[in-house]
Amino acid sequence: MKKTISVLLAIMMMFTAIGMMPASAYAKDTKIKTVNVKTEKEFYDKIAGGYTGASFQSSTQGETHSFTLTLNNEAYVLISVSSRCESANDSVMQTVTLANTAPAKEIFSHFISGKIAGYDRIEKLAAGNYTISVTEEWDDVTNTTLNVGLFNANTEFLTASYVKTVKNSGNQSMVIKVNALDTISELYADNSNYGYVSGVKTVGKPYTPDANGCITVPVESYNKKAYPYFTILTEDIYGIEHEYWFGALTPETAQFTGIKNKVYSGSAIKQSFKVECFNDVPTYKVTYENNTNVGTAKLTITGFGRWSGTVTKSFKINPKGTSLGTITPGSKKMTVRWKKQATQTTGYEIQYSLSSKFKKAKKATVKKSSTVNKVIKKLKSNKKYYVRVRTYKVVGSKKYYSKWSKKKAVTIK
Repeated sequence: MKKTISVLLAIMMMFTAIGMMPASAYAKDTKIKTVNVKTEKEFYDKIAGGYTGASFQSSTQGETHSFTLTLNNEAYVLISVSSRCESANDSVMQTVTLANTAPAKEIFSHFISGKIAGYDRIEKLAAGNYTISVTEEWDDVTNTTLNVGLFNANTEFLTASYVKTVKNSGNQSMVIKVNALDTISELYADNSNYGYVSGVKTVGKPYTPDANGCITVPVESYNKKAYPYFTILTEDIYGIEHEYWFGALTPETAQFTGIKNKVYSGSAIKQSFKVECFNDVPTYKVTYENNTNVGTAKLTITGFGRWSGTVTKSFKINPKGTSLGTITPGSKKMTVRWKKQATQTTGYEIQYSLSSKFKKAKKATVKKSSTVNKVIKKLKSNKKYYVRVRTYKVVGSKKYYSKWSKKKAVTIK
């Protein structure tokens, strides 16, 4: 009998101890059920279709339910908590935390008053083991569902890009294309780099995208430089905020240094240049057009990553020059000779003057690249003339010239 009583006492003490244990002890090693999704809509459709990550009831202040989350790869994690008070007269506050090391990071707190209330947040997490905890801050009875959706780490929930610049009465604005993974309910934008510098979550003025998903944002200028940054903040129809910033790489924001005219070399010619946007160096790719033969070449830079837009610059590729040979004086004339330069050359231009600085100079044109001498007549006797020569090439309706050769002097008979 004594033995029976002892066993009963032991069993009673065990159940008493279990009853006194916090809910976290029950859920500490419970792995939450997750779903892989591509959009928020897909996630909420799965919930509507019966998916539940975990569900539990809380009734004691300080009661915590914790669940383990294992990520094999980096991912965006959508944590969704939906709670309902058991009584219409009850109110409760819950705190949700996320941790893989102490101390835990508070994700959000939400307030419930006699009805279903929820709060969702997206976090980008590295691969590893995490603990998601929901703590009851008050002591009313609450029924809670915790759901977790996993998105690929490269998912773009919100992006924006430069479209064009609009000028009106001396003011300028930029048209911005906004792309959102899920339907936007609110959108704010500003010509600022809040997202770049500090991640500020209140920014700019409200905008409504047009049928093409575009908004037009006024642009500020400082020291005659257009400010290149834009921050976009949205809230989608599921109540989740997204922020995106980018830099506009445009003729109004980009300052180039180092682009120079070049000389024909027989190979594709590239430039060694620098570009800045408001003292920041954008990320861009470079392409060239018509950059081998004599003519006008184009250099185009196109932003990528956090930079959007395209700027094109042009530069000349001029023909190779030539050098003077002998200059033979005659009676009121001279014969000028030069080195043949026929590659990418149409002809030659000879300049002569009584001034060593070629003031009031005259010129003679040779229209064949194969010709290497020219007789120049009607000169003044006993006068010293200065002579130089250059090549030229006609491309379309334009003439491209080489540099002048070194000058030579000759005294006419």
